[in-house]
Amino acid sequence: MFENCIYFNSNLLVRKINRIWEIAYSDIGLSPAHGYLLRAVLADPGCRSSDLAEKLSLAPSTISRFVEALINKGYLEKYKGEDGREIRINPTKKGIEVKHRLEAIADSLSRKMNRLIGNAALNDLNETLREMEQKIE
Repeated sequence: MFENCIYFNSNLLVRKINRIWEIAYSDIGLSPAHGYLLRAVLADPGCRSSDLAEKLSLAPSTISRFVEALINKGYLEKYKGEDGREIRINPTKKGIEVKHRLEAIADSLSRKMNRLIGNAALNDLNETLREMEQKIE
């Protein structure tokens, strides 16, 4: 009935992928979204919330909520930048210590998707999704 509906089929795929990602990240008590934000801060310590919003294509208010959640879990901390006006975000010791586990989760998920979908099909899908997102924007 909905074989040619992009909304239905993309959401079906997203729900299945979300389940896989949620299980993988549950091992460290984070949601996939929080895990990705933490990985972004680990890759760019001292970044601004606006930098994270741009990298992750999320609204600033969403970034603020995610940062606060990760501060409450002990993974991140905020501090005032050199000019005293802008807020910078750093990983804490706990955040740095989980880096290898986050990388292992990412590697495991990549291998799992390659097994399930195949490397070429996965690469094609990712490329197509990025192209579609650019066209729709």
